[in-house]
Amino acid sequence: ADSTKIASEDAALLLSSTTGVGLSLRKGIVIANDGYIENSIPVTKDEQASPLFNASGEVIGITSPKATNTSISLTIPSEALKEIQDILN
Repeated sequence: ADSTKIASEDAALLLSSTTGVGLSLRKGIVIANDGYIENSIPVTKDEQASPLFNASGEVIGITSPKATNTSISLTIPSEALKEIQDILN
């Protein structure tokens, strides 16, 4: 999905696989979208690099390792990931 169209208060869904727990799906909201997608879903060390989805089920980013064990997490937007992919290709 185009992560530049994500706005504050939009729904955010985190799909993760935590060691010993299995798959989990958690819901939160987008707090801000300015370089990183700041959202209300806490991310543990085991959940780093998990996909963040919008309400339509489209990937809007990947959780960042910078935001562990806090009540707010930062997600690398999908548009930034596309730029990295273009450089690598």
